[in-house]
Amino acid sequence: MSGEQTATQSQLPYRDGFGPGGAVAYIASGAVFPDALSGSAIATKDGAPILLVTKDSIPAAISDEISRLNPGRIVILGGLDTVSAAVETALAALHPTSRITGADRFGVSAAASAAGFPSGSETVFIASGLVFPDALSGSPAAAINDAPVLLVAPSDIPAAVATELNRLAPSRIVVLGGRETVSDAVIQKLRAYLR
Repeated sequence: MSGEQTATQSQLPYRDGFGPGGAVAYIASGAVFPDALSGSAIATKDGAPILLVTKDSIPAAISDEISRLNPGRIVILGGLDTVSAAVETALAALHPTSRITGADRFGVSAAASAAGFPSGSETVFIASGLVFPDALSGSPAAAINDAPVLLVAPSDIPAAVATELNRLAPSRIVVLGGRETVSDAVIQKLRAYLR
């Protein structure tokens, strides 16, 4: 062991990722992935955390973190199927609370894009809404490019996402993942939204 050093947990520096008093904290389901991924770009743009809850409760660690953060407002990502009305009521008792929702995971991604990029975006990142790895690995790149992440089906562009692409009027679309997750047919359709 000469020359080697090991660190115990108590020796590692602890840093809070987000200080108290921020403008917003985002809340999403910890049981399903799409809503948190769709909200990742707008949370990064706002310099805000995404905290995970169960459908019907706020875990104690998350409740403690909300108290520590003391955000100006809370935004729930997703519909009542992923974060219940009871959780929304409990959050609203702590801070002003709103919800970004849609008919499904694709609609939520479109609504998150519209909320975070009201003036449009030159670049849009596209990922499968059925599996998480591509959107997860590409979300930091979307954030650096000040771009939303929109979710598509493997062989189709859902109507809500198509409407949002028209509104955004991007000059560049980045598709995350291979042909198994976003087909050539979808890539071809995406070209029609470039301006």
